[in-house]
Amino acid sequence: SGGSDGVKIIGNEIYDIKENGILAPEDHINTRIKGNTIHNVATDNTSSQFGAPHHGIYFQGFNVEITENAIYDVRNDQGNCISIRTYGTISKNKLYKATDHGISYYSDHPGDAKKLLIENNFIYDNGKRGINLASNGTTANHIGAAEIRFNTILSNSSSPIALQDDLVNVGFDLTANLLIRTDGGSNFVYTSLPYTDRSNLTDANDIGFVDFTNRDLHITSGSSAENYVGSLADFPAVDYDGNSRDSLGLDAGADEI
Repeated sequence: SGGSDGVKIIGNEIYDIKENGILAPEDHINTRIKGNTIHNVATDNTSSQFGAPHHGIYFQGFNVEITENAIYDVRNDQGNCISIRTYGTISKNKLYKATDHGISYYSDHPGDAKKLLIENNFIYDNGKRGINLASNGTTANHIGAAEIRFNTILSNSSSPIALQDDLVNVGFDLTANLLIRTDGGSNFVYTSLPYTDRSNLTDANDIGFVDFTNRDLHITSGSSAENYVGSLADFPAVDYDGNSRDSLGLDAGADEI
């Protein structure tokens, strides 16, 4: 019980958990979750049957930073690697093999019209989408903006990103993402909502990855993602690995050669 302000959860391995790897209600604010490995969690499917699935990280608190974590094998039905219900920053994570989405936003807690920033993540081989943003129908809870930029997302049966139509009055900015959809589908961003679409690269297969089969989704020299973005005024200073980005020749996705 009670709340917290500024707690840091750093460098842990969390595994073989029946429910959520990490869970935090609204009164846990300004939390930093960094450098953890979370796997084989949500192994009990009981709650999913009643519409309350478990996740790798399930965060309801405000202004969270979730960075440099590896989250995989989230096993119960509708489980996400990261389920965020408010706002903050999600960056430099590797998220794969959840039954549902890599990152899911759902507005059943106050978003305070603030921004959710999602950048520099590798997200692949999840059951549905890489990133899925949705509303519970309470528009007063909505975040004010979602900025999704410089992510590498691979999906196998759905569009890599979805901005569900009920998430109204939110500003969406999608920039320099590398979106791979291996089922041959032509829709890469599922939505009818307006959004800024800037230098996103889409494809159906290997565009010059280090090891596509084994999902090393760093890019090689000569990849179509290299220098694809060109120049931007605003971009993350470093990539997934902490390597500097050069404003004159930006690469699409989480990896900068």
